[in-house]
Amino acid sequence: MMKILISIFLTCPVLCVLGFAPNPSLTKDFWNSPQFVQSFMGSYGFRSEIEPRISKAEQYLLREVVAKTENQLEEAIEFLEKKVDEKSSAALDFALATMYYQIGRLSKSAETYEKALKKFPSFLRARKNLGFVYLSLGKTEEASRSLSRAISLGENDGVTYVALGYCHLLQERYVSAENAYRMGVLLFPESKEARNGLVNCLLSTGRYPEALALLDELLEKDPENVYCHQARASALQ
Repeated sequence: MMKILISIFLTCPVLCVLGFAPNPSLTKDFWNSPQFVQSFMGSYGFRSEIEPRISKAEQYLLREVVAKTENQLEEAIEFLEKKVDEKSSAALDFALATMYYQIGRLSKSAETYEKALKKFPSFLRARKNLGFVYLSLGKTEEASRSLSRAISLGENDGVTYVALGYCHLLQERYVSAENAYRMGVLLFPESKEARNGLVNCLLSTGRYPEALALLDELLEKDPENVYCHQARASALQ
């Protein structure tokens, strides 16, 4: 598994209902959390039913690339770029796209994940990671489509649902956002982004008693949270 991960900050606008709601943005704590790192980076093993097969020669090549990434990531990228072509396994495109993400070349990462998906459309991890990259680029519509497709292929981790909820929230699709956030809370219970987003959904749809109950939970964990106090006061009016 690769160990280097850059911090990603979204350029998407923050949505706060009535100006008084906990910030639903995906913070650097989310992007750098062990749950996200494990979800995005995973490993270079591949599951045959939803991920492409690789030849023995490509397996050897990937092992060589992974060894280089430990201390020579740029060199590993240059090495792999020379090996990837139209006939190579989508697994190689996936590895290259992931390394582009690590060094912050987000547009190139998205382009390379797309190439992997053209070769193998049901490639679950490529589809999911593409959604995360699009979200980092502020392309929420593309991100929501890709993350939704990953879930339909069988993805079931909390960070994917939280990210999808955020996409829907930014597009004011509150029912879809709420459903995704509730799954995020269930699967990633320590995520403050999941609960903050869910509060925004509840306030946006006028469900103040539910919002108040959730705000009370948030304030138990973070009693100094100004946004939560303001949201609670606003909901009580």
